[in-house]
Amino acid sequence: MFSREIPLDAGVETTHSYIIFTWPQHEYIGVMKTFREQLDTLKEAEGASRNPQGKFLVVVADIDVVPSKELGLLIYVELWKEHFIIDNTILIATRDNYVPINDKNYTDGLRKDNLDLYTGFPYERGSCGDVTNVTLLDQWPLRNGKFIHNATLFPLETPENFHGCQIRIASVGMPPYIILTGNSTDSDGNEVYKLGGLAVQNLLLDVDKMNVTIVFRKPLLSLTLDDGLLELGNLAAGMSDVLKAPFSLLQ
Repeated sequence: MFSREIPLDAGVETTHSYIIFTWPQHEYIGVMKTFREQLDTLKEAEGASRNPQGKFLVVVADIDVVPSKELGLLIYVELWKEHFIIDNTILIATRDNYVPINDKNYTDGLRKDNLDLYTGFPYERGSCGDVTNVTLLDQWPLRNGKFIHNATLFPLETPENFHGCQIRIASVGMPPYIILTGNSTDSDGNEVYKLGGLAVQNLLLDVDKMNVTIVFRKPLLSLTLDDGLLELGNLAAGMSDVLKAPFSLLQ
């Protein structure tokens, strides 16, 4: 979502883009089961070098009984909700007849044997991370050998307006970069933290015009590698959305 200030190298090369080919294994094992197994294998194989912020292209080489748009939604939600991968696009081999692109009905060239290109927009129109629909960006009729509208493969950009959605901020560092200025308990019994400091001020300047509700997690007011790795793990597990630190934790 936002550019993280902490490099994830630690002596391990980080992958920046992925292409995953998937298909139903046979009539009893569909695309989604195969795809989930592939994601688990990728996670185990890459370990610390796995990069959820990378760009993911999923190519479904053969579709089963699920309609292409429904399958595109299932794949996008799996990547976003279960693996916290937001920038992903799905290319699906389909035999559907005329389908709309960006809410406009195109019939010229949209016949059978196409590759449909889908993606999702988690913060569109204030959805606050929930994806209930995917957008058909373009189609590639196999007989033509190219996309009809030459759409951008990865169109996702940071929204200009988050419509008040919450962004959870984790932080590691000591004054004057990270300063705990107060804490309290809300009506639901949750701890509420108020932070200041140079790193926090820069963040607030970045999001001031984006209509974001900032929620600070309990800060780790230290400079230790262990605390940095802990918060990196929490970030990867989806417990926070942004991690702020004034320095490179991993060198």
